[in-house]
Amino acid sequence: MKPLLLAFAMAVPAVAQTYIIAGVVTDAAHNAPIERARVTLFGARSFKTAVTTGADGRFLFDVPAGKYTLWAEHNEWRMQFGNPEPTAGFGSAIIAGPGQDTAHVAFRWFAPGAIFGTVTDEQGEPVRDANVRLIRDGLLAGRRRVLAVGSVTTDDRGEYRFGPVAAGSFYIVATGRPWHQTQAFATALPAANSQGATAYPPTYYPGVTESRDAAILTVKPGSEIRADVPLRATPGATVKIRCLGSGAENDACLGQTTLALHGVGGVEFPIQPNYDFSTRSFMGVAPGRYTLRAMAADKTAYKVVDVGSGEFTFDLTLQPSAVITGTVTYKNPLPPRAHEYIAIDNEIAGGRGFGAALGPDGSFAFYVGGAPFRPRLYGTAPMFIEELSVDGRPVKNGVVDVTEGAAVHLTILASDEVGNVKGFAVSDDRPVPAVLVVLAPAAGSPNPTDYRGFQTEYDGSFDYVAVKAGDYLLFAVDRLDLEYTNPEAVRPYLQSATPVHIASHAVVEQRVAVTAAKQN
Repeated sequence: MKPLLLAFAMAVPAVAQTYIIAGVVTDAAHNAPIERARVTLFGARSFKTAVTTGADGRFLFDVPAGKYTLWAEHNEWRMQFGNPEPTAGFGSAIIAGPGQDTAHVAFRWFAPGAIFGTVTDEQGEPVRDANVRLIRDGLLAGRRRVLAVGSVTTDDRGEYRFGPVAAGSFYIVATGRPWHQTQAFATALPAANSQGATAYPPTYYPGVTESRDAAILTVKPGSEIRADVPLRATPGATVKIRCLGSGAENDACLGQTTLALHGVGGVEFPIQPNYDFSTRSFMGVAPGRYTLRAMAADKTAYKVVDVGSGEFTFDLTLQPSAVITGTVTYKNPLPPRAHEYIAIDNEIAGGRGFGAALGPDGSFAFYVGGAPFRPRLYGTAPMFIEELSVDGRPVKNGVVDVTEGAAVHLTILASDEVGNVKGFAVSDDRPVPAVLVVLAPAAGSPNPTDYRGFQTEYDGSFDYVAVKAGDYLLFAVDRLDLEYTNPEAVRPYLQSATPVHIASHAVVEQRVAVTAAKQN
């Protein structure tokens, strides 16, 4: 009988080893457990599982060994695990496996905030249909950016609200048109002209028209900030735009024409002044700096202008949309069945841009408006741009400045000579989670893409993949809001950093001591 039992035991497959990931979700402001939070665990190969917390805020998963990201959602606000502060960091993964304590995860959940207020006119009356924009000042991928992140319209009481809003620093700016001016243009244009076109200049909280005087609103977790904005009408300019070569009478612009105001931090946002179709002019344009754009069929034009008071005529020359073509060649052959893509990221618009698959011969083409762009490769094979030239001329810092109507050709040499750097950030020889590890080029570089940042995982580990081969300086700092792509910001840490040489296709393992943050 014993041989039969042994044979049966050998025929039964071994049960896969599993590990517990468990903990509690707490409100960071009050350290109280959060009931009915939806906790979701994501793993490799589209793995996903979720539970809902009870009154004690606890969650538990029983999963195979691996690397997982953890998210919690409560009252329609979702955030990733691993950020010790609400305004910094990009999350930490949980490594489940032998020797890992993943059964005591403390998930601190930061409630969102809100910004609200009322927009009023000179009489203290509410301004209906005013446009209110939310502009964020913060870090994005290690670079300080000022970006427009939201826009709402005031209601009949002149009220607006942004919420939920992640904690951080913001500006509020309001634009609009006096109601009597809008009504006059809608019903009796001559009456409007006789009154003189007026405008509300873009006004920042707490009621200033110069962006340098705008106040920063600091939103903390769960806070609600009131930011009322008073608008004061001023004489508006009349702006006429002609499109030279349009073929229309008096060089009229036949397509779409827009005005975008330059705001705080260089952010552009469109405005909608009244338009007189009889004279093809914008009426009641507030003073300021604008980008004028015209689009007709496959042609575009733009010009940056300063508008004061009075009448202005600006001439634009329509040209074919900017064309960026190019070819990517490879220093080494691509692996079989690899798929590679190219993106051109707009340096002004917070990195947003366009992406496309490469043709079989490595060719690509984009039709874009004028702006500085940064080409970038991505796909199933780890590649980076080793050499970049425009119309045969080398490019500095990886940025291609494209003007409207330009036709430029990029020549790109792609390389797969990359390696990996992994290890642990330690303090007193103990791994430290949720600190920033920075990999900076040893020779220095003004190109922000040459710098890499990594927030350590729950076990204190970091793992840089597909790093361009070369010499680097590695350091760890207990500060997640370091602008690590800025050479001046990282300079104080480089003297004590660890030199690291990354050879092509090699894996470097390194432990790095955590450094205290330097004073700004």
